[in-house]
Amino acid sequence: MLAAEEITEPFTGKTIRSTVETRLAAAGVDVISRAYLQSHGLGGVQATSYDFHDYMAEKTAALATLRDLLISTGGDVVPMKRRAKK
Repeated sequence: MLAAEEITEPFTGKTIRSTVETRLAAAGVDVISRAYLQSHGLGGVQATSYDFHDYMAEKTAALATLRDLLISTGGDVVPMKRRAKK
């Protein structure tokens, strides 16, 4: 994509994770759900010693929100042509 000048800088796994985090935050997903969804969890005494909730319902709802963001038609979707390898 760089060589074809379709993007200006390479993207990484971190770029994708950051984009997901930012888009979910903008969609109203709370910080706790986002942290558990990204496998970060939360630190501190309360989270590690007292909170044993698995957050499955919250993570499922966050994933449903992400799915909706990915399949929505309101964004700037740019079709990309597949190029043959040289």
